[in-house]
Amino acid sequence: MAFDGTILHLVAQSLRAYIGARVQKIYQPMKDTVIISLKSKDASGRLIISASAGLQRIHITNSSVENPASPPMFCMLLRKHLSGAMLTDIYQLGMDRVIFLKFDSVTEMGDHADIIVVFEMLGRQSNILLCRAEDDKLKILDCLRRTDAASKRVLLPGVFYDPPESSGRINILQLSAEETAEKIVSSARPAESALRDVADGFSPIVAREFAFRCEDSITNFSSVKAAIERLKYCIESGGKPVMLYDENGIPFDFTFFIPKQYGDGVKYKTFDSYNSLLDEYFTERDVKQKQRELSSKLIKHVTNLVQRAERKLRAREADLIKSKEREHLRIYGELICAGMHNIHPGATFFDTEDYYNNMRPIRIPLDPALSAASNAQKYFKEYKKAASAEKMLSTLIEQSKDECRYLNSVLYSLSRSESSNEIDSIYSELVEEGYIKRKSNSKSKPQALKPLSFISSDGFKIMVGRNNRQNDALTLKTADKNDTWLHVKDAPGSHVIIETGGADVPDRTIIEAAVIACTYSSAAMSANVPVDYTQVKNVKKPAGAKPGMVIYKTNRTVYATPSKDLCNRLLVK
Repeated sequence: MAFDGTILHLVAQSLRAYIGARVQKIYQPMKDTVIISLKSKDASGRLIISASAGLQRIHITNSSVENPASPPMFCMLLRKHLSGAMLTDIYQLGMDRVIFLKFDSVTEMGDHADIIVVFEMLGRQSNILLCRAEDDKLKILDCLRRTDAASKRVLLPGVFYDPPESSGRINILQLSAEETAEKIVSSARPAESALRDVADGFSPIVAREFAFRCEDSITNFSSVKAAIERLKYCIESGGKPVMLYDENGIPFDFTFFIPKQYGDGVKYKTFDSYNSLLDEYFTERDVKQKQRELSSKLIKHVTNLVQRAERKLRAREADLIKSKEREHLRIYGELICAGMHNIHPGATFFDTEDYYNNMRPIRIPLDPALSAASNAQKYFKEYKKAASAEKMLSTLIEQSKDECRYLNSVLYSLSRSESSNEIDSIYSELVEEGYIKRKSNSKSKPQALKPLSFISSDGFKIMVGRNNRQNDALTLKTADKNDTWLHVKDAPGSHVIIETGGADVPDRTIIEAAVIACTYSSAAMSANVPVDYTQVKNVKKPAGAKPGMVIYKTNRTVYATPSKDLCNRLLVK
């Protein structure tokens, strides 16, 4: 991750557009993440500040975040001091990853006070501090992570704020390119290391790019100076927000220039602003981290259930094949009955001619402990047992297939769950289906979730189920019989309902709903995905079917390509 001091500098510059904005709302959706809603005549947005390990960032976000039922104490303190306050200044500690947000706040007595939110992006020690300005110092009101006298810095309420120890490196924006080049050349270090040793605020990707453009050598002063001049100009002019993708299309880094070091080895995407770049990058990272934290154990358990169900299915299919190959058992019994007078007591086999197969010689195994008649009856019983097994196995195989489809749909729901409530809902579903034994001290039922809601370009409401239980409720209880139902074809996914209100649904809305259906399905990474749609009255749930499993008729099929951008645009937040 490349959220270095330079990116922070550029973000701070972009956030200056919000100076003069007032604080509307404050949330703390996670223990180390704060969201401040800002609004003015010229700008409005939600500022996210996250001190989460590996996900530290500050930027304007458009992503919706689930908030806890009751706000944490730190959030309450922020609301007390910042509600209605005006953002008056934003500044950075040199090129270090420390930023200050200054607010003009009105106390309960009607006095004005300068309240400063300090955000330190220091890896695992990242912190958010709420301070009050007193005599050119900052007095800590509280912070996310408190430290006592045993630490290098004391961060406790009532203590004056002490900034992190300076690295001693230079700020290249405050020196000329020539002065900076002299320091780098004199360091006698490799180009990549020299830049980070001498100058503050640069991540590995910037250092590698600097080395690449210097041809990995700092002995050529003019080359180093030219590279520094280009770097300074790029920063001072605002650079270009760029996200880098690996061969699987997954973002792995971002920076403020189009890198040349990779050649054609990576793909990249440019953005209009650093806020939109960081919002897209960290939203994906944040979702994945929450998914890992909340559902890793459950995913492992359901994966084991899927594997067990698939093994059971394969075993039953093998037994079915074996049961279908039973005709020889009846023939053995018939041939033993026909040649019974030629079988001696205690014989282990019977050689005869198979009059069912052109009188070819055949050897029939016998149980020496049984008489000839009993051996014949034994083969007849095995034949009848195999015939009965075929009928039973056909039913059991369909049940196994349904179970595999259901468990795979649960895995899909888990893979896209973004909140603890969604995970809890799936957990309860598995308990009710008998796949998990509920712990005695666990919650009785999770908080009920509403389906995702979208508004099409034509004004039609589109609802999307979050899990199997909600899919059932949405399709079988909530939706009107004349509403339109959509589902990705032959793959796990959400039930999608277009509320028609008795009106004809335009083709554009059908296409948009199909895009939503395949985006919220296991085919979200595919293209030209078939999506079936029909009226809700044509969708039925067979007796005894697993949650989310339905059958339908008189459907039509449309092809769509998943699009997160479209879903975000149509989502009702």
